[in-house]
Amino acid sequence: MNHLHFVRFEAEHLPVFQSWFEDAETLHWLSAPDLRWFEFVTTDPHTFAWMIYDGDIPIGHAQVGFYEDDFHQVSISCAIAPDRRNQGYGTHLLRQLMRQPELASVEQFHAFVHPDNRSSLRLVNKAGFRPVSMQPDEDGFLHYASSEDV
Repeated sequence: MNHLHFVRFEAEHLPVFQSWFEDAETLHWLSAPDLRWFEFVTTDPHTFAWMIYDGDIPIGHAQVGFYEDDFHQVSISCAIAPDRRNQGYGTHLLRQLMRQPELASVEQFHAFVHPDNRSSLRLVNKAGFRPVSMQPDEDGFLHYASSEDV
């Protein structure tokens, strides 16, 4: 698999990313991006969003939000294009995401995964994340955090 190319999310990426939400599985687990979301991820100083490419092909999206009270921790979200799933892109994307220059100060990455989202549960486990709690939080998500050796 090639080295993935992370491009900061811009308006030109929005139609491609939105098209992924025509897929029922994507829409089931994530909220569809709209202009309000786009404004937020492109202007909030504590949020980064990327469209991820393998060559010229958009294969994924990643978003990171720094914790307001601890800039050494971030919450992550990612999506893989429906036609690129189950090909190893998720693991590859997550590992490269954790090495992005914008995230050099991060000591721990956090992922919040619905207990029924088997693909995401496999992904965080494969990437070395460990459960923070075995019980879902008040929003129904399991909390995972990266190991200490990020």
